[in-house]
Order: sequence, then structure tokens, then C-alpha cells
Amino acid sequence: MSNFREAVDRALREERWDDYEEIWLDALESNTSTIAEFLRAARIATEAGQGPKVASVLSLLIPQADGMRIDKKREFYEALVTCSPKNRDFRDQLLVVYKEQFGDAPGFDTYVKTADLKRTSDPAAAIESFYNLVKYMPGSYVYHRSGWGIGEITDVDGVSGVAIIDFKEKPGHRVQIDAIPDICEQLPKDHLMVLQWKSPETLSDLRDNDPVELIKKVLRTSKKPLALARIREKLLGSIVATGSWTKWWTKARNLIKKDPEVGATSSRTPEYFLLEGPEGLAASLERRLAKQHLKQQLRILREAVEDAETDAEQDAVRPFLEKLPAALTISDAPPGVALECLLFMKHQGIDLTAMPSVHETLERSDHPGDVINLLGRQEDQKEVIDMLRSESGEAWERMHTDLLLRADDAPRRYLVQLMSDESREDEIDQWAKDIHRLPKNAPLFFLWLVKKVGLGNFDMIPSLAEHRGIDLYLKGLTLLNDFCVQSLEKTDAMLELTIKRYKQQLAGRPYKVLIEVTSNSEIAAVRNVYKEIDSSAAFSSSAKQGLLAAVLRVQPTVLVSTIDRTTTAASDDSVIYSTDYGIEKKQKELEEIRNDKLPAIFKLIGEAAEFGDLSENAEFTSAIEERENLNRRAMEIQGQLDKVRRINPKEASTDYVTLGSRIAMTDLGSNEPSTFSLLGPWDGGPQDNVLSYMSPLGRAVMDKKIGEEFTVALPTGESVYRIDNIGRHGEPMPEASGQVAKD
Repeated sequence: MSNFREAVDRALREERWDDYEEIWLDALESNTSTIAEFLRAARIATEAGQGPKVASVLSLLIPQADGMRIDKKREFYEALVTCSPKNRDFRDQLLVVYKEQFGDAPGFDTYVKTADLKRTSDPAAAIESFYNLVKYMPGSYVYHRSGWGIGEITDVDGVSGVAIIDFKEKPGHRVQIDAIPDICEQLPKDHLMVLQWKSPETLSDLRDNDPVELIKKVLRTSKKPLALARIREKLLGSIVATGSWTKWWTKARNLIKKDPEVGATSSRTPEYFLLEGPEGLAASLERRLAKQHLKQQLRILREAVEDAETDAEQDAVRPFLEKLPAALTISDAPPGVALECLLFMKHQGIDLTAMPSVHETLERSDHPGDVINLLGRQEDQKEVIDMLRSESGEAWERMHTDLLLRADDAPRRYLVQLMSDESREDEIDQWAKDIHRLPKNAPLFFLWLVKKVGLGNFDMIPSLAEHRGIDLYLKGLTLLNDFCVQSLEKTDAMLELTIKRYKQQLAGRPYKVLIEVTSNSEIAAVRNVYKEIDSSAAFSSSAKQGLLAAVLRVQPTVLVSTIDRTTTAASDDSVIYSTDYGIEKKQKELEEIRNDKLPAIFKLIGEAAEFGDLSENAEFTSAIEERENLNRRAMEIQGQLDKVRRINPKEASTDYVTLGSRIAMTDLGSNEPSTFSLLGPWDGGPQDNVLSYMSPLGRAVMDKKIGEEFTVALPTGESVYRIDNIGRHGEPMPEASGQVAKD
């Protein structure tokens, strides 16, 4: 038992809660205890009614949460929510973790709502309820207790909360999600019954090549030991032929005797069972670690250490940890994996005297900064840097520049702070000047400069104070395009990391840097950024539209400026132009479908389903069709809104016709005058004195000046018009001047 666990257990037994908190703080400072130990101590104290005290110490681990394995991160936030049910931030973060792990399930939002995870005052019960539901995602298997046998969940309707289950005896059955745990038992995908139904060839292969694994699958179908007769009953005929049983079982029995995970009673008619506890853990580790490379061994052992809760389980894992130095010595693992192994052994108290030092390991790479970047956890990155500094001053001097220029966000922040503490700000500034000129030499460092200059923060880099953030941002966009082209030609972990960081910093919501640089720059520079984003192949269509919309919110005139006066706006089919009035009208239509019409149709579907056989239920069929039509219309409107561009009539020119213009013109054939506003298709029609830019006349009138005559082909034939005056929509028409006024 570790010192932390021993001290915590003593404090818990004696209910010395001040000591309990002090023990936690000591363990956190020494960094010698595992997440599993902290969570165990938190769980026991919470059960003893000390939730607030647990929350105060457990929350100190929040900075480490991002580096946790997803299942441990989930368990961590579940503990926080349970011991502090009124803390909304903890609740929100737990939902983020659930979304990360289970969010792809079609019924995820329904699971959250049904379990009442967002509002309940009893989060422990809600978490248990959520798990009972989330087990039943599409693709999972269940066993119906009332006779329909095994089934597969094929779909979940997230709105109505209904799961579609294809039972072997009744396909397409509809069941309320929250009712599934009461009538069904969940089965893992490798359960014997599932494989018999979906993948009999897998069982045939096990029968011929791995009979022990086949026996284990049989044993997992029962919570108690099974006699040979029961094993034979499950396999005979369907998997093992009757005439082959004796020969096959003789071979399987001899192999079972050698397998450490299968036990047998000593009676005349033995019963077989799977070994559990420390013996089973050791046997499982022996098998899982066999013939694995070092990185995979580390993953397996890290999980084993975190999962080992009892002293006996920890004792079972320890011999495998003590074999790691030998495994590292003979391994040809890359420097990053070797560093992970050194850190892991250090944390587990393994003697590292004969092991390579950190700087020796880093020197095996051309770029030590790349090695540190690819370490999985921020704590490991910082610890490696600290170990490097403590091992050899010369090594730190040789490597710190490479680390600074190539480091990812987290290690760079730490390095900058260390160099600042050493009064080396001038060195950072000098590198800033050099990399500003040659950004490809250190793309991640340049990205840091883009962010700092873009946000007007010149600490550490005063030499760049005269440079414009928008220029660096534009250069960053160009680099990102180059990196994306390179990624098509080669696969490289650092290149993938660089692309990821550029997208996060340049294009990640809430577009902080983009908004800052475009709001403080002249329109010509903003237009260049707009064009670069619009032509970039680095962003998805939705991401690109979001970026362009952000630019337009800051600088609405960019839209007008980017329309070539020789080309009408209507020629761009990828966008829809509209005033605020039209956009709001479209949004209200979408809200009405989502908030009123769809809920009403779902209610109607439920009522229609009560009338019996759905195949002959006209009301049900009609309601389903209406639901599909409404969903289709909602998706259509949302798609239109995603590509809408705002028309601001106040920005419209009065020198020539553009979007937002108010136009007085005369049909020269009939000599009839008319006045229209040139707007979008959502803004009204001729009855509203609105001319859509998408209409033939709207396209023809674009870019025309006062006094200009033009011919347009209309459904009624060709017509000739003259522009008499140009104003702005919503404003009084200015007085006409020039030749037209005299006429």
C-alpha cells in the first residue's frame, strides 16, 4: 500500500478531516500518487458525507484533467459533481466529457435529458441512470428477457426517445429508451450469443485455432462456474459437430490446464471458471504484454497501475514494472517513447541509475523540441524540461533554443517563463525578429508571434511593436495553405500538429485574433484576408463560412468592396444576400418549425401510434410524411441561413446601383416611371417595391449609373430602361441632377 493510501485510510477511519486535507496537499505536491488513488480517497470520503471537503481538494487536480485518459477524466468529473452537486461548472464539464466519449450516439441528447443530468439535485442517481441508458447505443446488443431473444439496436430517435431494435424474432421493434433496462440485458459485442448470431465464422475460427478462448467466451455467459455438461450444451451442434466433440474437448482440456486465466474445481466432475483478482490480473498482464513493443507495454502498464485499487492488485503489477528497465535497454524505441518510459519508471519508484539521462535521450533526435511536443501529457513535457535543466547546464544551453522555437503551446509557455526568470527576454526578442522574417524555420513559434502581435501584446517581443497584426495573420493563412499541400505528399506527426495548431489559432471560435486584427485595420488589408480565407483549401466549407461571417460582422463594407463592379452579386450562387429584415423573417420561419410545428407533429405521431397496426394506420403514415417534410424544410432553411450575407443599405453607393440601392428608373418603351429597392429574395417582392438581385431585371440593373440606358430580356419581351436616380433603401431619394433632371 502506498504512503498516501495508508495515511488517507487512517484519517478516514479516525475521521480526522483536517489531516485528510493535509495528506491530499502533501501528495499533490510530491506528485507520487496516481489518479486512481486520489479518486478512491475521494469516493470513500464522499460516502462518509464529506463532499465539500472532497470538492476542495479534488478540484486542485483540475489542471491535470486534460492529460488524463478519457475514462479517468470521466470518473474524475463524476466524483467532483457527486461531492459538489450545486457547482454548475463541474456539471458542465462532465457533460463535455460525456459528449466527447458518447456524443456520436444518435440518442445522446435524449440520454442526457432522460437522466436529468443538467438539473437534478441528485447527480449520483442521474449518472447511474445515464449509464443505464448510454449502454443502449446503435450497434449495441441486448437480450430480451421475455422470449424475443437477442437483438441489435439499429437506431435511436433523439426527439421521441425511442430505440429501434432488430430482435432475432421481431425485427424493427420500437422501445422507449428508458424502458430498455427493465426488459433487456446488455450484451458485449464479443458475447457468445452475439457471435453465434452475427459472426459464426469467428466462433468456427476459435474452435479450430484457439479453443481455450472459445471456452472462455462460454464461461463469460455465466456468473457461476460451469460443469462440462453445460459447456457442451452451449457448443454442441451449433459450433462443434457432435461426432467431433470428444476429440475436440480432449485437445481443449489439455490447453486449459496450461492457461493461467481458467480455473477448475477439484471434484470428480470439475466445474470451470475464469480466474479473477490478483492471479487473473497477473495472468492477463503476462499475456497482454507478450511480444508488444515498448510504447504498447507502457500503455498497458499505465492502465494497470491506474486500475489497481487493492494492495494485492498493486503487488501483482509490480513485477512487470520492474522489468521495464531491461525492456528499455534492449528497445530501439524512438526518443519520445524512451522519455515516456523514463518518466513512468520515475513516478513508479523504479531505480533509474543505470538508465540513459534525459539529455542523452533527447540528443538522439535532430530536434529535441519535436520530441517534447509529441509527449502525451503537459505534465510530462514540463517535467522533461525540468530534468534537462537539472541534469546538465551545458545540455540546457545547447537545446533550449530548439525547444523554444519548435515547442507547442504548453511547453513554450513554460519555456518562456523559465527564460524570463533567467532574464533572457532579449534572446526571445532577437529570435522573434529572425523568425518574423523566415517563419517557415519555426512555424509554431511564428504562430505564437501572430497571436501576440494580433492581440497587441508585445511583452518579450518589443522589436515587433511597429508591425501590423493583420499582416502576420495573412502570412499565417498562407503558411497554413502550404502546410496542407505538404500533408498531401507526406505523413508527419509534427506537420499534423502544426496544421492543427494553425487551424485552432487562426480559425478557431470565437475568432479572437481574427476579429482583433480586422477591426483595427483599413479595409484594403481586411479585404486581402477575406480573399485569402475565401480561396483557402485548408478549411471546410462550414468553417470558411464562419470565418467570412466573422470578418463581415467586424467590417460590413468588405462585402461591398469585394464585389467586382463588372460582375453582379447575383453571379455568386454560394451565398444569399439579405437585409436584417429578410434574415429575421427566415429565422422566425425556422424557429416556428422547430419550436411549434415539429413538437406538434411528434405529439400527433404518438397519438396515431395508439390506434394499433401501424402498417394500416393512415393517420400515422400521414404524420410521418409531414414530419419528414418539416425536417427537410428546416434543413433547407438552415442551409440557406448558413450562407447568408448581410446587406447594409447604409453602405450602398449612390454613384452606381449596388445591393441596398433605391433606384428610380423609366421604361422607355411605355415611358412609365418606377421606383424599387435592389435587395434579396427574402426582402419582399414588386408589391413591396422590392426588386430581387436574382431576377433578370435585378441582374441587369446592377452597376448602372444615373442616366445610363440598358436593355433586358423579360418574359414579356425585351425592354429598355433608363436610370433616373440612385439613393439608399429606407432613405428619401436624393434630388436628381444632371441631364436626367433637365429632361
